[in-house]
Amino acid sequence: MHLPQHQRLARCCMVDSKPDTKSQVDLTEKLHAKLQAHQHATAKTLAFDPQRLERQLAIDSGLRTVFLGVLIVAMLLIFVVPEGVMSGWGSLLIIGVWLGVTLINAQVAQSVERITRSIEMGLVADAERMIASGLGRYPLHPSLRLTLYHRLAVLRHRQGRFAETAMITHALLTHRLGKIELLRSHLLLMLLESQLVGGQMMGAYMTMMELHRRRLSLTETMHLLPLQTRYELMCGHDQAVLAQCDRKIAVAELMPAPQAGLVHQWIGIAAQRQGREKLADFCQRRAALLCDPDQLQATSYGGVDVIAQ
Repeated sequence: MHLPQHQRLARCCMVDSKPDTKSQVDLTEKLHAKLQAHQHATAKTLAFDPQRLERQLAIDSGLRTVFLGVLIVAMLLIFVVPEGVMSGWGSLLIIGVWLGVTLINAQVAQSVERITRSIEMGLVADAERMIASGLGRYPLHPSLRLTLYHRLAVLRHRQGRFAETAMITHALLTHRLGKIELLRSHLLLMLLESQLVGGQMMGAYMTMMELHRRRLSLTETMHLLPLQTRYELMCGHDQAVLAQCDRKIAVAELMPAPQAGLVHQWIGIAAQRQGREKLADFCQRRAALLCDPDQLQATSYGGVDVIAQ
């Protein structure tokens, strides 16, 4: 029976073990060291490098050019030598190249759906393994390779590794996304949250302005609201937080409880600073009703955790 990595490590460490306390401590330390080594190796495999992304896209482009040249040569063989062995070889080349490239891209495209499900279910190791496997295939369509990196950004965002998330999203946003242009808003939202966590206020302002220039869906608007409110509160722009507060509260009511409570709490803080005690009291009571203090603390920057399709 196939066992997960951590269970196999645990079994290895338990072989020939004795029940005394010293042995248990030694085994625990040994298991902890092995698990740390495994996690370090996994993280090293998927460490993001912008130059690696550029190399992969260049290799994809180069291989597509080579395959196109092979197809042209094969077609010339068919038309120049309409009969005989050369014509047959030309037909085989066309079929082989077309099937090979199509199969590679189809397999990776199917894995994207499995990666998405793994991230949603919290299966980090499975998601990382499939992403690494997909990124190692060539040649991929540019939009497909960028989609894999988008899923890596989502995974790092879910893990709270905001510095890496910012690196990946910033690199992806410098490219033409083509067929996956709809992912640009989601990339900007993850970048904005990562910048807020890192205290990069100027970068967060520029990202927020880019989001306001785009036509956002209702879901994206709901993701933007807590992030923008957080930014304005961090910058001391209480009047901006309170602007159209009725609309903001109405939108917040559509959010999951932790995010809704967070927005109410922040509006309440701004209202209290501005001496609007009635609004502050309402928002604070509403925040306490929606979620407990631990939930508010756990979601202190809002959540952009929905994977855009």
